[in-house]
Amino acid sequence: MDFTEFDNRSLAIVALNADASFSVEEANAAKAELNQRTRSGVLNAFDPGSGGGLKASTQALLQQYSTMSAEEKKVLGFTDEFANRIMQNYRAMSSLQNSSGSGAGLTAYF
Repeated sequence: MDFTEFDNRSLAIVALNADASFSVEEANAAKAELNQRTRSGVLNAFDPGSGGGLKASTQALLQQYSTMSAEEKKVLGFTDEFANRIMQNYRAMSSLQNSSGSGAGLTAYF
């Protein structure tokens, strides 16, 4: 199945298959595609070539999470607790690195 033209929310809806409109194979294929896209996004967030280090990677992860639909989060198992842990780690890093005020831009994601 070719899901390349589907956006992530549509893939998540197919994967959830709440009303059984899709076959098991279609739902599984949609979930696999969504997993691959998400995995690619996470890997890109931690790409050392993009610069910025761990703080920039954390910010990229939070941005990725904030743009996910509720359906995507449900399929992928991402919760607000997950995002809160990332934010706590970001704040701890900022504190350790004496980077006062560097986390101010992240509040827009919540």
